[in-house]
Amino acid sequence: MSQLSKNLRYLRHISDCTQEEFAQILGIKRSALGSYEEGRANPNFAVMMQISKLFGITIEQLMSVDVSTLEVSPIKVPEKIIVNSEGETDEPLSEEILEVLHKEEIHTEKPEIEAKSDWRALEKEKIHPETKKIRREEKHEEIKEKFYPTLDDGLFSEENQTEFFTDTDKGDIPFVKQNNLINYLAHYAEKQFVESLPKIQISLLPKNQEYRAFEMDKSFPLEKSICIGSYLKNWYNVQTGETYLFLTQKQGLIYGKAENRLRNEGYIAVSGLSQHYKVYLREIFEIWQFQLFLSAGKIENI
Repeated sequence: MSQLSKNLRYLRHISDCTQEEFAQILGIKRSALGSYEEGRANPNFAVMMQISKLFGITIEQLMSVDVSTLEVSPIKVPEKIIVNSEGETDEPLSEEILEVLHKEEIHTEKPEIEAKSDWRALEKEKIHPETKKIRREEKHEEIKEKFYPTLDDGLFSEENQTEFFTDTDKGDIPFVKQNNLINYLAHYAEKQFVESLPKIQISLLPKNQEYRAFEMDKSFPLEKSICIGSYLKNWYNVQTGETYLFLTQKQGLIYGKAENRLRNEGYIAVSGLSQHYKVYLREIFEIWQFQLFLSAGKIENI
């Protein structure tokens, strides 16, 4: 399990929240939170920013530091959070709840901090001293390697296996068609949605990995092609010169060779088939390392 997943569980537990309650505070679905806590998906930048704001920690700390070693105050669950008879929360009240929590944090838990209209000013005041040191010395390679956020490289070790959506024993790989890409971008972290996708079977790929197949658009050299990638858990492990499939907030699906500039500049430079992209960390939903492609004459039958 990644450090990020462990931190999410810890923060929820110290706040005495159920998954339903914590998910509603963040304005996400319970199934998405479950995926984050189990290490099957990563929260996007907006969700991590909300968590950072609520608990007074930086995103770097959330991703790479054991937050149980920090002075982190639990949040209080507003009474407005109601769990219905089905065990599910009502419609998300994230913005309203965050406002309530933020006011409570300013006026009760931390009265020494003056309320400000711009919460970024509060965030700046809460920056951990060690993080300030990192920022001052970020050009030194040794400091960068030691402190910059990374996810758990041992996620796929035998002792840390997580639940995969792909049935690798059968070679079943969920397939995302072009006309379903928008839905996938909205529901990629939901197990029920992924399981509902059509499947293709390929037995040549290594077992015990998560795979996804994507129908490519007209910019791909071969018409009606399908690209298959293996899930990359740690985005900082993108290898310069290797080919990946990026699922992004702005561009959707991008196929291309990567130049990893995350540690120094906060983005990955991608040389696509027809143009170049700067894919920033906050825009990334998923990254899949390219494995192979299929040229399908009639993929509509899949």
